[in-house]
Amino acid sequence: MKSIRVNQEWQKALVYYIRYEFIKDAIKKEPEKDFFSAEWEFSGDAITDRYILVLDDFNNPVSTVRFLIDKNNYGLIERVRTLPNEERKGYGKAAMIEAECWLHDLGVNKVFVEAIEPALKFYLNVGYKLSNDPDILRNHDTLLLMEKDI
Repeated sequence: MKSIRVNQEWQKALVYYIRYEFIKDAIKKEPEKDFFSAEWEFSGDAITDRYILVLDDFNNPVSTVRFLIDKNNYGLIERVRTLPNEERKGYGKAAMIEAECWLHDLGVNKVFVEAIEPALKFYLNVGYKLSNDPDILRNHDTLLLMEKDI
């Protein structure tokens, strides 16, 4: 397994492939969830966002994370995505660890993530705790704010 700090266009293309496959599967599983759409998945991407790409032992793309740094110098991890057939193999955890390391290298000491209920256990297992920080909370009634000091 290899975690890559994305800095080339071909790497970003693989990130987008993983995210597209993830959202396609999510729509199949839960068509009633209005935030599972390709438009929603990619509409928030900005030029300043950073990405982690995880490759398996055969160099196949399997997982990714997108993150940014906000005005308070907090890390915001978003779009944690693993291909549906590759879940529960440690790839998502590897992506999170590399994102946190990169954020720390950039001078960030606190990271937030907004989690959907089914992902709560995953985030707890990688060291996050529930938060209600008013500077970060975005009033999403279906998302849980979680934080971690790094």
